[in-house]
Amino acid sequence: MDDIKRRVLVIAYHYPPLAGAGMLKILRTTRYLSDFGWDPLILTVKNPEPYHRADNPIPESARVYRSWRIPGGNFLARILRRLNLDERWLLLPDQYIFWIPGSLIYGWYLIIRQKVDLIYVTGPPYSALLCGALLKVLTGRPLVVDLRDPWSFNAARNGYPTKFHQWLDQRLEKWVLKTADFITCIYRITQEGYGRLYPWTRVKTAIFYDTIDRGDLPEIVDSYAKFTITYLGTFYPPFHTLKATLRAIRYLLDQGQITSDSFCFNYVGPFDKKFNSLIAELNLAQIVRQAGYQPLKEAQVEIFKSHALLLLLEFATINTKLFDYLAAGKPILAVVPEFQELEELLQTYASGFSMVSDGDYLKIAAIIVQYHQEHYQGELQVDPGKREHFIARMNIERETQELTAIFNQIIAEKKGLNV
Repeated sequence: MDDIKRRVLVIAYHYPPLAGAGMLKILRTTRYLSDFGWDPLILTVKNPEPYHRADNPIPESARVYRSWRIPGGNFLARILRRLNLDERWLLLPDQYIFWIPGSLIYGWYLIIRQKVDLIYVTGPPYSALLCGALLKVLTGRPLVVDLRDPWSFNAARNGYPTKFHQWLDQRLEKWVLKTADFITCIYRITQEGYGRLYPWTRVKTAIFYDTIDRGDLPEIVDSYAKFTITYLGTFYPPFHTLKATLRAIRYLLDQGQITSDSFCFNYVGPFDKKFNSLIAELNLAQIVRQAGYQPLKEAQVEIFKSHALLLLLEFATINTKLFDYLAAGKPILAVVPEFQELEELLQTYASGFSMVSDGDYLKIAAIIVQYHQEHYQGELQVDPGKREHFIARMNIERETQELTAIFNQIIAEKKGLNV
């Protein structure tokens, strides 16, 4: 690492071993920053609230620093929710705001002590983005903001407690984005949404998909003995797509078109009360396998051992599991709202896919039984060329190279202004 001349402070609230699927992008990115001339220093939380754990290893090139959070944010949020109140009544932009004092002090110390050249912050939580913007103001270091989800127009955050809360949240968002030298988004919907909300962001925004690391992909693995369709991750309210899919499976069981000996629904994710209550309600336990919450490489093996993969989305978004699915080269059943960006990605990179956008359980059932029958007839067709094209084009190593090119450009422009 003697040849590395520049240092980047990466601010990420959740980082291994405390990292869910949403943080895989930052984990994968920090693996390769040093390959392109940037020494990553990761600032993350020391005493987090309870969270899904997965033992994903910390990259050897990364130095991790953990700052204390003032306890109480998650406890206060739970109390407010039990009172049927939005947590943003008191916790704006989110319950992680009590991490700001510790991260701000430690971040300032690291920037000065370690001679950091640039700040790169990922969110949500949006409190981390505030920390990054404050550190830029304090130190003058350039700032790149990574938006994994939109902030004020996030569908999951609709319905502010009051108009004042909405106004204040948007003011915070606007200030952070104004302060940023560059903004990265993980899908086009976010980029276009900000282009409409704040037209001045268009000249400093780019898309960096939450895609795969070729080093995480397993070697050739044997498929499960019986037909297995796998869902990776968590389920999202109001659970319409999950309900429709489980109803379709119940219908096929009742019709005798699948049996517990020939079919398995494999869920790879944390324990979910809603999922288990639906399984009990529809009497589907005999065909369900719960693999549990898995570290990254083990989760990839589950995907590769499956015969088909299930994508469930309640609103227009792109998430990590899509790219993990595309890397496996298996047929994808997408029960999702209709939106162009997702369909384009599937058409370009999916080895095979079917899409149901109206929630019709009979359409879902027809696709599942088709996959099921074709598997046992040896006719389940995929296009391996699509998978090869995806892995060559959409990998985190290539994206990190493009990201560091932006870092270098920002530094060069800053130096030019100082001449």
